[in-house]
Amino acid sequence: MALRTRVLPVALVAGLVATGAAGCGSSGKKVPVPGSAGGTAAGVAQAGTGGAGDSKAKDPQSALSEGLVALGKQQALDVVVKLAASPDDLVALDKSSGTDKPLTADQAKLFTGGDFELISKSTNGAAIADAKGAVNTAFLVHTDGSPLFEVRTIGGTALYARADVDKILTLSKTPRSKIDQQLASVPPQYAFVKDAANGKWLKVDIAALKGLTSQLGGAAIPSVDPTQAAAISGALVDALKKDVGATRGADSDKGDHLVLTTNSRALFTDVVSTFSKVVPGGAAALSSLKPQSAPDKTITLDAYLKGGTLSEVSLELTQFVSPADMAKLGGRKLPVDMVFKGQAPDVTAPTEATTVDVQGLLAGVLGGIKGGSGGTSAPGATAAPLPTSHATP
Repeated sequence: MALRTRVLPVALVAGLVATGAAGCGSSGKKVPVPGSAGGTAAGVAQAGTGGAGDSKAKDPQSALSEGLVALGKQQALDVVVKLAASPDDLVALDKSSGTDKPLTADQAKLFTGGDFELISKSTNGAAIADAKGAVNTAFLVHTDGSPLFEVRTIGGTALYARADVDKILTLSKTPRSKIDQQLASVPPQYAFVKDAANGKWLKVDIAALKGLTSQLGGAAIPSVDPTQAAAISGALVDALKKDVGATRGADSDKGDHLVLTTNSRALFTDVVSTFSKVVPGGAAALSSLKPQSAPDKTITLDAYLKGGTLSEVSLELTQFVSPADMAKLGGRKLPVDMVFKGQAPDVTAPTEATTVDVQGLLAGVLGGIKGGSGGTSAPGATAAPLPTSHATP
């Protein structure tokens, strides 16, 4: 099985933990809170302090738990996940896993030259965990330092999305002319599709989007009510305390160094179970993830704390390579670094976006189904026209 397939479940758990960490705070429990993610825009704000003090004065397990909680006591959190390896190392590691379709050099450059970014920013001056839902979020995928894809949620009511379609076409070696030919036949009612293909922002009402999903019989969109953040965080921290052991590592200029040890399958199982039980819609969204899909392996991670707050976690992916394959790698390494910063760009609504009328879109889709099914529509009846899109400041 390819290295990328074996590591994917573990990478997903890292993302869930990062998402949960963004809302850490006080829940009234002995160990409190994680909860949101996302971002970009203008203006960098200094987060609140809220650190746990000198973590070196505490035992490693307590330092880890309190370092996680301290993340949510800030007004902002910027989490960046990146492969800290060269393209050549990534190609060599992928080939060692026995895949018959190893990564190409260009694909490897895409992975190693980019990152995932999650930003949470309180909008009322309170710490993230105490903001009572007043948190804007953003999620970005970067390549070569620029956003390839970006999603923002503003005020918990609006979702904005944009993709650099031209760059995606270049990376996939797809000629723009092929897309333009398809867009030429798109009717005016689907104008937002053309705008999206031209790299413009789209705006969707979150409540309407949930309604559309429900009416079409799809799985509920996972969402977190601010009052549920404490339960999520408490359960997540409990899972980490249960599955992850911490000892002190060698001195480092990165901060207080902790070496974390865990069984990757046990951690995967408990973290996914936490989100499935506590997040509304989480069970359906994560139903395809099976415990057996994660490697049953004891792994170590390096964690660093500054001022008592978790600042960095690094996972060496070569731990998932067999001893026989390791001998072929000549000492190559493939660390995945997750960096937590208490400063973050403001997450604001774009100055201009094309609004997608979700309710009108639903009416058009359902009208088309009814009209084409020979049901109750009158002879010659046509589906209700899909809504036209419009720019929204």
